[in-house]
Amino acid sequence: MPKRPSWEITRQKGKWHYIFLRWMLGWGGTMYILNLCFFTHNRNPFYMLWTAVLWFVLGAIGGAILWHLSEKKYQKKIISDKK
Repeated sequence: MPKRPSWEITRQKGKWHYIFLRWMLGWGGTMYILNLCFFTHNRNPFYMLWTAVLWFVLGAIGGAILWHLSEKKYQKKIISDKK
């Protein structure tokens, strides 16, 4: 059985799974935790909520952009493999 490319496996799980787990929680969550660890000067609840929303939204935007670019590259490869 031939090995399937990793993008094919990722896209089977779905766009929102990719964006939410890998980017919003993975990247956005990591950046939020690092922000809390290194920037300890401001611990009020509004600041903590604001930074959480900021990093998760940026993670969603980054994930959506990379999903689109990866999907475009994948479709181009599929078309070139059929020729």
